[in-house]
Amino acid sequence: MTNIPARNRFASLFRARPDHTAANTFRAFRHRDYLIFWCGLLLGHTGTLIQTTAQSWLLFQLTNSPFYLGLEGLCLGLPRVLFSALGGAIVDRADRKIILVVTQIAFLLMTLFLGVMNYLGTIRVWHLLTVSALTGFFVSFEQPVRQSILHDLVPRADLPNGITLYQMVFNGSMLFGPSVGGMLIPVIDTQGCFFVATVGNLFVLLTIFMIRIPRSAPAEKQKSLTRDMIEGFHLAWRAPLFLTLFIVLGIVTFCTKPYTQFMPVFARDILQVGAPGLGLLLMAPGAGAILGGLTTGLGPSFSEAEPSALLSCRRLWIVHPLLRHVAQFSAIANGPLHRRWLSNHFPLRHRNVVANSLR
Repeated sequence: MTNIPARNRFASLFRARPDHTAANTFRAFRHRDYLIFWCGLLLGHTGTLIQTTAQSWLLFQLTNSPFYLGLEGLCLGLPRVLFSALGGAIVDRADRKIILVVTQIAFLLMTLFLGVMNYLGTIRVWHLLTVSALTGFFVSFEQPVRQSILHDLVPRADLPNGITLYQMVFNGSMLFGPSVGGMLIPVIDTQGCFFVATVGNLFVLLTIFMIRIPRSAPAEKQKSLTRDMIEGFHLAWRAPLFLTLFIVLGIVTFCTKPYTQFMPVFARDILQVGAPGLGLLLMAPGAGAILGGLTTGLGPSFSEAEPSALLSCRRLWIVHPLLRHVAQFSAIANGPLHRRWLSNHFPLRHRNVVANSLR
């Protein structure tokens, strides 16, 4: 009997016949580095959701003001708007593994800082707002790195499925991340939740060292960062589907997503369900996220992504505010699809700039 290499035996655990629907949905897991990367992200993002649940609850306990909840959302979102294009351009020029390591260390130190300050009883509102602003800044550089290395972790044939499963990490973990955070607050208080998130970030950092991330192709020396960003936006602006996605995702972002910032008000003062109820309120959109992700995970090719994404966009135009959960399903399903479309229609040098502008 011939000896099978360990890596092949590992991949065979997830290898199945093409007609097996369930295995086809998770076919990107056949690749070792992608599976490690995915598991690290799942645990890390779950810890992040535990942290954000505790952070919003603590902020509302300290201030009793919905204004500060909205201000925290502004501190988190504004740096992402200002630095997203720059982050995408820098990723194409720098060592991606170094960027990932630096950003994860920053996330780890910030959650540890919140936990220690909260434990000592010296936590202040400006601490929470500053951490939110710094988080938004570092996310502007970390997200394009994670998106770009997907092309190196899975072959092109499995890339659509890899993108879909990648998106499911962030949206599917909404099912249990906030609920776990809400349940932990009465038991270990908010500082304990911050320490749990620190452990999650540590695990993500360890997985980064376990995978192979090749260096990016060297950028053209004669082109500056500014020129690369302008060229990327110019290419995107000439694509009609990109404009549709940009407008629709802008509507979803500014008109529906901010409601989560004010959930502590509903949980404590209106519904009076406390921190556990806050976790349940925040996890509700996760069901639509998983359903949308599994639906798009069955798509085998890039060509099928375009009409599906366009259909998802058209549905979002007529969504009434009362049907927000339907919008959540459509938006989550659209996320993996528009990433597939970007991978197929934009050169690698401009892809990160364009992708970051859609977040």
